[in-house]
Amino acid sequence: GSYIIYTPIFSVLILKKKPYKSSIIGVLLAFIGLLVMTLRWNLNLSVGELYLILNAIFLALHIIYVDKLSRVYNLFVLVFIQFLTMTILFYISLILSGGPIIKIDYSPYAIFSVTYTAVFASVAAYLVQIGLQRYTTPTKTAVLFAAEPLSAPFFSYFIIGEVLQVKQYIGALLIIVGILVSEIGSAKRKKVE
Repeated sequence: GSYIIYTPIFSVLILKKKPYKSSIIGVLLAFIGLLVMTLRWNLNLSVGELYLILNAIFLALHIIYVDKLSRVYNLFVLVFIQFLTMTILFYISLILSGGPIIKIDYSPYAIFSVTYTAVFASVAAYLVQIGLQRYTTPTKTAVLFAAEPLSAPFFSYFIIGEVLQVKQYIGALLIIVGILVSEIGSAKRKKVE
């Protein structure tokens, strides 16, 4: 979730769009909420955590370029190019790694799971994201995406009965407040305009 910090920075650097105060406050609240929910207060960075930071940077760049390109190009073409690029890069990495790194299961359940995930969790989700992101700012998109980690504890509670710790409730509350601050700030700006 740390991409929410990088997104407004890249918005200024690449798009020359300065985020509104309410969006910056929302970003900071949501980021603090993510830290409270997930940080273990061990500041030693492993190689995996460095990869996660790089992932956050690239996700922020993705949000920025979706904002820029979705206003110019066809939605379906953008999604097609993204998935074509991802597929090509996957196969290149597969070849470079020496072949399949996991055993491939061709059972009907596995085929259904892969197809369902590809269609609904990937292609459909990107169509919705790209289609709607052209109507908002990259910073607000990042703040709204920060709500994603809230679904994991919700479903883990109802499916396996997992109960959150107090710090996780506080973090979730900060994320929600961050989203509300960002949204209410932009609603007030629209009334003034």
